[in-house]
Amino acid sequence: MQWPFLLGALSMAICFVYLYKDKSLLDSFKFIFCRKIWFHKSAVTDYKIAIINGCIYAVLLPTSLFSSFEISTVVHETLTTYFGESNIEQHTQPALWATLLFSLFIILIVDFVSYLVHFLYHKVPFLWEFHKVHHSARVLTPVSSFRTHPVSNWLGLIVNGILIGMVFGLLKYFVTFPVSELSLFGLNVFSFFINLFGGLLTHSHIRIQWPANISKVIVSPLNHQIHHSNNPAHFDKNFGFWFSIWDVIFGTYYKGTEQDKFAFGIGKETKDFYSLKTVYFRPVKNALQIAKQFFKSRQAR
Repeated sequence: MQWPFLLGALSMAICFVYLYKDKSLLDSFKFIFCRKIWFHKSAVTDYKIAIINGCIYAVLLPTSLFSSFEISTVVHETLTTYFGESNIEQHTQPALWATLLFSLFIILIVDFVSYLVHFLYHKVPFLWEFHKVHHSARVLTPVSSFRTHPVSNWLGLIVNGILIGMVFGLLKYFVTFPVSELSLFGLNVFSFFINLFGGLLTHSHIRIQWPANISKVIVSPLNHQIHHSNNPAHFDKNFGFWFSIWDVIFGTYYKGTEQDKFAFGIGKETKDFYSLKTVYFRPVKNALQIAKQFFKSRQAR
């Protein structure tokens, strides 16, 4: 939600609606900032969740315990203890191509882990109860990305931190030449430009699809909107965060066009999640019931 990405999303939305939809500039703004969407009960719930979650994370969640940096340090130190120091070749400055390649490799690792975790959220009933909160949005705005359950985010931090940290620790030890990640505004250069050009529009009503087969490589706004679709034909599709290549490889890719008919939400249960009480307490109740049934079945066996 930093200003470069907000400005980039707004610019892309205006260009798309003004040129592709052939609307006047005033009508373009009216379409983008449609009151029915931005002041919808679901959107208002998103705003409340964003504020509440921000407070919860600041006070309760020990995110630093699960940071990939800390995990990578532990992995590197463990390898050094058992196998000795890695012999790093000395170079004055890594070539630009090597830095770019390393940066791409890093973001692909992070994105694959995100894809895997996202896939598990949908396939494991216990996890789905928490992830369901995110999919319960009836309308999408950029703030909808914060529509998450604290338990869902907490588990995501743990799993992502451990898996990504382990890979970073291995890279730190086995890459024997000095190379660094190229970043802009503190972000990986590739993720920066993906976020700059339409990243925030993945949670919006602006149905932008990339031309040709670009959407098979980089997630388009429409790709992720289809992931939020309540149309059964779109279920369990487009799990990718930045890249669509994992969806293509594992058979979960669905390109979609503007002609696809779908709405957002989780069916009849969607309206229940306008309530903050439902958002925060129903997933816990349902997840505990699932866990109880699971342990009962194991005991019976």
